[in-house]
Formats: sequence, structure tokens, C-alpha cells
Amino acid sequence: MQYLKKSMDYLGVGGWIRQSVTEFRRLGERIRFFVLGKPDSSMSVFLAGSGRSGTTWITDVLCALPGVQQIFEPLFPPWNERVRQLTGWDKRDPYIRSIYLRPEEEYPEWEGLWHRILTGKFRNYWTDYERTSWFPSRFLVKEVRANLMLGWLYRKFQPRIVYIMRHPCAVVYSRLAAPQPWHADVRDILRQEKLVEDYLKPWAVEIERETDPLGAHAVWWAVENRVALQQLQGIPHALLFYEDLVLHPQEVLEKLLPWLGVARIPKKVFNLLPQPSRMSNHSLAYRNAQDRLSRWQGSLSVEEQRRILSWAERLGVDAYGARPHPRLPSSIYA
Repeated sequence: MQYLKKSMDYLGVGGWIRQSVTEFRRLGERIRFFVLGKPDSSMSVFLAGSGRSGTTWITDVLCALPGVQQIFEPLFPPWNERVRQLTGWDKRDPYIRSIYLRPEEEYPEWEGLWHRILTGKFRNYWTDYERTSWFPSRFLVKEVRANLMLGWLYRKFQPRIVYIMRHPCAVVYSRLAAPQPWHADVRDILRQEKLVEDYLKPWAVEIERETDPLGAHAVWWAVENRVALQQLQGIPHALLFYEDLVLHPQEVLEKLLPWLGVARIPKKVFNLLPQPSRMSNHSLAYRNAQDRLSRWQGSLSVEEQRRILSWAERLGVDAYGARPHPRLPSSIYA
């Protein structure tokens, strides 16, 4: 399959063929929206969280609901030229690049892009990698690069925001242990002057010293979650903890889905919960749920754990401590 893709790209027809496939698979969607009208951006579910926090896993679960079509990571630089223009991201290094937008300011270029995304107009082979509904009535947008702009997004479009958190040590370990380890660079934080001014000025010098991958990922987790949690205050949203979803999935979903306007929970939704997402490292065989949550404790040294948690503490993200479980339960803030 990879050889076929490279061959098509070499011949100059790969992009055209993939886009044609995407448009063909949207025929049912176009017919439904032509008859019933297109959904407003406020009908969309926006699922955010730091990368490797379980966002793809819970997206797969929620997109098993009737009439939900996922739009997968629309800010992914290799598939979004407009994002590359707005951010200067290098398409060859797509992992950790969250851009900060002040909630009260105006960003016309971003507003136009997000309107297209939340109303289903911006689509490509990557965003529609999984066809989850042939005749959808709403979209679920999953993105790990928008954690620093949630306040602005809600002010402009009022989507249903679902934010997922996972223990910082688990996230950092997962990124570093991935078959292709994730890259992170604190310079991509410090070059955002408004972000530093609003949130990070007291720690700017210390952040600059974190030049190794573990330290950089620890800083990124703390910054993303500090900004996201602060911007979500006073905004209707669901705050989910990965650990609650692993240990108490039915309880969490029975609170979440009515808030999303789902009256009846199909059985297949619960059947999907034990399955790993397509982004998981399937070579890791977990013996049980507890092992799934605590694997990082046996893989990171005590000093590495201390470094990661120290950044969460410094930036005031106190949802987690030395134990694998969150200090608060998942909640709905209506």
C-alpha cells in the first residue's frame, strides 16, 4: 500500500486521486445537507487535549454514535497549507505546535479557517481518514493543536467542547516511547510573545533551559493544560480524565452523552471502549486497566517523574500528583 502511494505521488496523481476518493465518500453527506440544510458550527463537538492523551481513542468511541462524522486533526500541517502559512510550521515536523490566540482578540484569518472546519467545508483525505457516518447530522472535530485557543474558539463558534486530560508522566512517556518519538521544542512556546506575556513570564528563563526531549515535552504538557483549563473557566465544557475513561467508562459516558444531546447510548459504543485507537502502540500488551495507567511508573526514573511533575506544579496544573489517578473526577460544566 505504501509503495502504491509513493508510485501515485511520483506520477503526480496521488493528491488528485486521494481528494477524489474523499469527495466521493461525501456524496451521502452532501445529499443529506442539501435536503435538510447544513449543520451550524454550534452543533459540532470539538474534542481537544494534549497529544497522546487518548483523544483518538475517545473520538473513535463517540463517532460510533449515529449521525456523527469525525473531522480528524484538521490543523495537521502536511495536509493544511493554510495552517503552514499562518504559523510557519514545517510540514516535515508536524507534532507539537499549538498556537496561542487571545480569547478577546480578533483573528480574521483563523476565523475563516475555523468556520470552514466546524461547518464541514474543509475536508481532505487526512481529515476523512475514517468514514464514520454516510449521512451525518453533525461533526466531531478532533484536534490536539488547538489547546491554546479554546476560549477564542468558543467565543466565535460555541461548539460543544470536550477536553481530555491524562497524567503528564504517561503522556511524556507515550510520546518518547512511540515508534517514531515525538519532537518538542520549547522555542516554539517562547517565540509566541503574547503567550509568554499572558501566562509564562515568571518561568521564561527556566523554560528556555529545557532543551532535552523529556523536559520539552513536560513543559509543553504543562503549558497546554494550564492555558486550556484557564480559558475553559466560565465556558460550558466537559472535562474528561483518561484514567476515568479506562476505569469507569460507562459511568463517564452516561454523564457525557446526554450533555451532547444523545438520548440513547447504542451498545456498540461501550463495545469499542476496550479497543485501542489506531494511533496506539499495539505492541504494548496491557495485562489489565491498572497496568495500562501505571506503566510509566516502571519506565521513567524517579528523577524523570519529578521533573515532569514539577512543571505541572509550577504552572498550577494540580489535577495530578505522584499517583496515576487524577485528584478530581471527570465533570460536565454546563
